[in-house]
Amino acid sequence: MGKGLGTCLQVGRLPAIFNAKGSVIQPVNDWLNDMCKAQDCKEKDLDKGRKAIQQHCQAEAADPTNVVYVLNEWINNYGTVRLGLCGQAQGKDWCVTNVLTTVQDTAHVEINTAFVRSVMSGGGSATGPIKDTIEQGALCTDCFARYVNAAVNET
Repeated sequence: MGKGLGTCLQVGRLPAIFNAKGSVIQPVNDWLNDMCKAQDCKEKDLDKGRKAIQQHCQAEAADPTNVVYVLNEWINNYGTVRLGLCGQAQGKDWCVTNVLTTVQDTAHVEINTAFVRSVMSGGGSATGPIKDTIEQGALCTDCFARYVNAAVNET
């Protein structure tokens, strides 16, 4: 995919998330610490990534449960995704980490790779704890509001 895209997306950090034993929250936080401090991706590097996926990973890019699908969506919506991923809660915690921790603590469910894959596929086992957390009002935070507003404005 190239050094430029690998650096700005910190792709080398992603295996730690997908291979995590137990909760993925700390590896996600570590990746965000590096990725959000890296320089923005250049359009030419994003184009190279798009072409590589189109040429070599079409089947994987069509499967919502595959990490290549997520990477492809991320590249295609880079500015919006980066803005969402790199948002901070009260200037210190990453909003992604904040929301994941809130769901994990409130719903008493471990946010592990199986949970993430279930969410990616729209699976039922993950939606219950998220729904419960929302209904309890635990996600009524600036971070979650930012994500909801971004989703509403994207559609």
